[in-house]
Amino acid sequence: MENFIKISQSNLSELLTLKNFEVFDTETQFFLDLMITYFQGDEKQLASLLQEAKTSSFKNNPWLSWLAELRWLKRSNRLTYEKINLIESQVSTKTNCFWAGELLFFIGICYEDLNQHKDSVQVYEKAARILKEYGAERKAVKALHNKLAAEDRQDQLLTCRIADYQFIANQALDVGEKSVAGTCYINISREYQKLGSTEMAMLFANRAQKFLMEDLTSINYFFL
Repeated sequence: MENFIKISQSNLSELLTLKNFEVFDTETQFFLDLMITYFQGDEKQLASLLQEAKTSSFKNNPWLSWLAELRWLKRSNRLTYEKINLIESQVSTKTNCFWAGELLFFIGICYEDLNQHKDSVQVYEKAARILKEYGAERKAVKALHNKLAAEDRQDQLLTCRIADYQFIANQALDVGEKSVAGTCYINISREYQKLGSTEMAMLFANRAQKFLMEDLTSINYFFL
């Protein structure tokens, strides 16, 4: 499980390093290839991986099939609320493992894709709890960030969330997630701009840039 967690928490640069310098068993290699292919946006290869998940020697592992299916559906713009909800219902009785947190994390992203902010907030919260419980602290912090960002969208940015984003930024730095901290600082900068405090807004924008420049996948607002 340690390798699965490592892959789950890695950005694209880290994933490519793992692919080039590490040797894994079949299931772990599949998960690594799935994550890399998704980040690279290769829809055709995602479809191939989905087929492999359904027909390979680990077809009895539903988590890999569900993850492959959702990532292909998202990249191919085929997501539907009904499909996401159906897969979420399968997870609801199997929350006592790392995979539940991993899948719920991505279900939250899928709900956001359909502007279902209330649903995404709920699953991000569950994902953060499970991921932290099973030692995926970096991914748990990403889930907390995504939950707060979804709450922002849900209330149409009416609430000042400087303290909330600062809290998550501190947690992110504690576990080495500089990109999450950087994105929190962007949001803090935006909050100060809304309040008319341009000096503080610039301070946090510069702080955000420092951290985000270090992460190859920091162009994503929601962490994937």
